[in-house]
Amino acid sequence: MLEYAPKGLVGVLTPQANTTVEAEFSILKPPSIGLITSRLTSKKPTINSRLIEYINQIDNNLEEFANAPLKTVLFACTGASYFFESTEEKEYLKKISSRRGYPIISATTAISDALNVIKPKKIGIISPYNDELHNKAMSYWKKIPYNIKVIKRLKQKKNNFHPIYTIQTSTTKNCLYEIESENCDLILFLGTGLPTLPAILDNKSNLIVISANLCLIWRTCLIIENQKPSQKNLEEWYTGIKWRNRFFSLVSR
Repeated sequence: MLEYAPKGLVGVLTPQANTTVEAEFSILKPPSIGLITSRLTSKKPTINSRLIEYINQIDNNLEEFANAPLKTVLFACTGASYFFESTEEKEYLKKISSRRGYPIISATTAISDALNVIKPKKIGIISPYNDELHNKAMSYWKKIPYNIKVIKRLKQKKNNFHPIYTIQTSTTKNCLYEIESENCDLILFLGTGLPTLPAILDNKSNLIVISANLCLIWRTCLIIENQKPSQKNLEEWYTGIKWRNRFFSLVSR
């Protein structure tokens, strides 16, 4: 047992400039679970080419964890998965998991697990991506066996930094308010780089609101606690029961 990870140690793979994953994971995860992070790096010139390299280099990145006693590894990069078919991604990760001896959970598979236990009738998707990646994402998600009723895109500011990471809470909240009237029963925030926790906690409607990072930590805790996904244990996460106090404790400092 590790001093700062008595329930287990979790590896995280996240893109080189992602400023959101570690911040949100530190709020979402119980203190008894420890995290170590390896950054996915690439010198490719475009976002899309970097994403492809990220997913192709997963096995190499896992070497950075050496012999750390990992319970699971989280591939916290939603965008890279859109360059795979869902079944191809699962088989690819399954092969690496079998070789490494621990499960590897991607953001897209964690989201899919959440959708499969909720079984929503009408989904609203909030997308933070540029045009090309947005189209790849919609092609991916439209293949799920659930009705996507509405898609909203977040406005990005043009700057030298990755635009997803600079989207403000006010923008995500406003987009959530706009979609509330669309008669959906679930809202999905895409992108592990998108800050979403304030908007999820601010949700005062009857809508279920989930995000990539929330789904990843939910699945992590189930693996460590040897539980199967269910709507009941997911509800504790999307209502904030599992992490609300940590959020206000850390954010109010």
